[in-house]
Amino acid sequence: MQNTLTWMVLDEQEFNIYSTYKAGVITSASRTVIPVRLYNNYMGIEKQPDLKNFGVNFYFTDIEDSVLLDYIKILNADSTELPTTRLSDTLTVNLTNEVVLSGAPNKGDSEHNYYDFNIVIELPKDLKYKINDLKELTCDIVYY
Repeated sequence: MQNTLTWMVLDEQEFNIYSTYKAGVITSASRTVIPVRLYNNYMGIEKQPDLKNFGVNFYFTDIEDSVLLDYIKILNADSTELPTTRLSDTLTVNLTNEVVLSGAPNKGDSEHNYYDFNIVIELPKDLKYKINDLKELTCDIVYY
């Protein structure tokens, strides 16, 4: 049985489901924080497998934007930076020892079914990149 995963972003003090989230304008010498919630079996009525031994891959749609991965940090809900590994055009955070998400039925309010983290993008002021160019960052689950 496959996990039923839901991605949410904190928007105006509430986590909302997004298939695509537009974070706004990211400029040099700015800090952008995107609060994310990964939910296993959101509003599920039947038991699903627990999600464990996994990580999250982050990559840009356009490979030329991969240089921006060097300026991304992943923080847990306590604002502790999580270790990441960069391999070519992908940044990975391994959550194997950090997280187990329950697959138990829930009403969307079970803290055992979700994991909150922040994607932090901090570009140095001397970084040159195309302005007015859409940067699309994708997050995918990787199973170990």
